[in-house]
Amino acid sequence: MSNMEASPTPTTDDTPQVVGDGAATLPSRPPTLGKIKPIRKASEVWKHFIKEPFELGSNIGPRASCKYCQASYACDPIKNGTSTMMQHLRDKCTGGCPIREENKQKVPVFDNKGAVVAHSYSKERSRIACVKMIILDELPFRHVEGVGFRLFMRECQPRFDPPSRRTIARDVGEAIGRLVEDCLHDWGIDKVFTITLDNATANDGAIRHMKRQLKLWGTLLLDGDCLHMRCCAHILNLIVFEGLSELHDSIKSIRKACVYTRSSPSRLDKFRHCLALQKIDSKGLLPLECKTRWNSVYLMLEAALKLQRGFDRLEEEAADYASYFHKSGGDRDDGISKKKKRKVQEGEICTKQKFKPPTAVDWEYARAFVKFLKRFYEATLKFSAYKKVNSNIPFNEMLSIVDELNAMIVSEDIFFEKSCNFNEKEV
Repeated sequence: MSNMEASPTPTTDDTPQVVGDGAATLPSRPPTLGKIKPIRKASEVWKHFIKEPFELGSNIGPRASCKYCQASYACDPIKNGTSTMMQHLRDKCTGGCPIREENKQKVPVFDNKGAVVAHSYSKERSRIACVKMIILDELPFRHVEGVGFRLFMRECQPRFDPPSRRTIARDVGEAIGRLVEDCLHDWGIDKVFTITLDNATANDGAIRHMKRQLKLWGTLLLDGDCLHMRCCAHILNLIVFEGLSELHDSIKSIRKACVYTRSSPSRLDKFRHCLALQKIDSKGLLPLECKTRWNSVYLMLEAALKLQRGFDRLEEEAADYASYFHKSGGDRDDGISKKKKRKVQEGEICTKQKFKPPTAVDWEYARAFVKFLKRFYEATLKFSAYKKVNSNIPFNEMLSIVDELNAMIVSEDIFFEKSCNFNEKEV
């Protein structure tokens, strides 16, 4: 028994155990004294502040800047804490912080869930709500300058002075910039060379915001000269839009014919009946033109050309079809082009054009015009691709478009020549 190894004696404290030859071993796990302290959640402040670049060993301690007004505060977790930054958000921030509340008497109101909550008027929160309205409802910036909107706001909240279109555009740009900044922060990206955006006023504001933040992070490349990369698809769209500003009468006539078929359920049923008589199988609706999307003109004409015989039969079957073309309001420009509108504004007399149902010549012109627009439509799809690298495509595509348009201009086809005349001015 004396030669046998002694079995370890169970213990309940942290005294080292002795096994065998007397060698002491440390306990397998440290004792647990009381309850485990829970991990503290990050302060709400960090949703509104961004930590600035900090080098270890430098005399300047860690600092953070406000997302709204770029005010900088020391943020050492031991020496400073976050109380000063929270006080800034509540009382001092001038950049539109949603936390800041004005010292006004609160009134009970119902929230979205039907619960009664205390509410006070805040100019900053009202501005932010106005920005959200413009973004969510896709409203134009001039909406805030509308007489009806200002009358409504004067009745609802007389203390709120609606911003101008320029101010709201700047606010929307700041909101977009902050959203991009939050995304980069969540993705762990701090080095950005270019951001591709349209040539819109709000996007210019977003780029200015990102330049400031990247400069604070110390990662702004080339002083931000290459940060705003203009969208090639948007540039191409602007070129086509300018060319479409004065549509040929043939296109306007076909557009009005398409609007007729969608103007009432009875007219749509009549048109479908004409298609059935002409043995044309079409269950879908004709896409109508959208004034903010030039490719809608292409899609509308492409679909209408397939139903040409149905429109010809509609002129025979519907008694009000021909008279519809003499009514005002069915056409976007009321038959007056931009140049003629300018002459009217300058005091010259201009009579409205009268359209008639599309003829065979009109359809022939539309067929050539669709072939002309198809080249731009295909290029736009290539520029807008997102599943593959396409940064090397735009230059060659633009040169190819110019060559093809120049060839169409000298073509013996009169329709091609008319379609491509705007190339000399824009492309």
